[in-house]
Amino acid sequence: MVGGVNATRVSYHDTYAATTQETGITVYVPLGMFLYEFNLTYFTGDPNEPNLLTSFNNLLQTATMAAN
Repeated sequence: MVGGVNATRVSYHDTYAATTQETGITVYVPLGMFLYEFNLTYFTGDPNEPNLLTSFNNLLQTATMAAN
């Protein structure tokens, strides 16, 4: 749920080279005729990963959705 609206959360991992890997999370929120998209992308193994995930989840919990 994001802003009281059902959402879909997708996680992915991309490898660009042996030492370059990326982790991402995309959250899709359909509302009326709109599709909101929230993205978080970071290097896999980033030591700040727990803080990134906490901040991203906090953003989603406090988002207010509006269909104009």
